[in-house]
Amino acid sequence: MTQEFEKLSDALKAARDRMADFRHGGIVLTGEELEETIQNFSRFAAQARSMEARLIESDRLQQAGISCRVLVNGRGAAVLSAFRGEKSNVVPFIRRPSAHSHQP
Repeated sequence: MTQEFEKLSDALKAARDRMADFRHGGIVLTGEELEETIQNFSRFAAQARSMEARLIESDRLQQAGISCRVLVNGRGAAVLSAFRGEKSNVVPFIRRPSAHSHQP
């Protein structure tokens, strides 16, 4: 994604430089030139939105991974994985009532 950031920033700089040439003398664009400029900026905005969405998703997945590692340590993850498998030979133990529980 770093290359995409570089391409976008380079394209924005090039567009800025083209406009900066007319800073003191004004600019007159033909309809085609104006349409090209509008399309370029629309493309820049779409690229930025796309990269933003991917960064948000990447961050969300990274945070979920951190949360998962915090909740389940290495051995716990192996046991949990064994329980979840379709061909698992792991049988869960039935929980015995504790000494403090009340039985009817």
